[in-house]
Amino acid sequence: MSAMDVNDDYQDDMLDDDDDIVDDEPDYDSDGMDDEDEDEEDDFDAADGFAPVIADKDVKKPYEVEFLVHSTDEIIEFQNKEIAHVAGILGCLPEHAATMLRQFKWNKERLIERYMEDPEGESEKAGVVVDTKKQPRFTVVDKFECPICCSDEDGLETLALSCGHRFCRDCYEAYLNEKIAQQGESRRIQCMEAGCRLVVDEKTVEMVVSPKVYEKYRNLLLRTFVDDSAT
Repeated sequence: MSAMDVNDDYQDDMLDDDDDIVDDEPDYDSDGMDDEDEDEEDDFDAADGFAPVIADKDVKKPYEVEFLVHSTDEIIEFQNKEIAHVAGILGCLPEHAATMLRQFKWNKERLIERYMEDPEGESEKAGVVVDTKKQPRFTVVDKFECPICCSDEDGLETLALSCGHRFCRDCYEAYLNEKIAQQGESRRIQCMEAGCRLVVDEKTVEMVVSPKVYEKYRNLLLRTFVDDSAT
């Protein structure tokens, strides 16, 4: 065999080896990715595309949120039970328990805990004087002059809360009518005396105002209860 034949056979073997190397390399497409990587990317894109849809399944629309509707009678019954429960534990009058519950937005557990730690301090913050001997009632006081209207006629009916600040009945009624019917207040109507933080309780309001105004007062209290329960 000549040297030229040997050289030709060597070149043919080298070309065959190059073909084998090329055949062994991964198949890449025009963007430099092999078929397996492309399949994985397709799987990722497909799953990623469904992610928002899957997440949306767990999010309820506003009209799909479940809620329970209570009647006015049911709300009043619930309030009365809570008031009686707290009054029994704290040893106070129901109207005082109601005032303190409203101060704590009907969180009775928090009220009881705080009251046990500091009865006088929490009563003062709520605008309550827990003293059953000083309950508001209409009284005729000799030689009394109303600090508001300056009336001092004989037989003038007066009213004082547990704080002792006294005014005539007509002035107190006008004051409560203004607060309830005109200003829409209910939960924190305070004593007429400037700077006094004592709250006029529900029983006293009922005693002073007309049935029509008292009904509005009760409706306002119910509204504040619903608002407090929603927070």
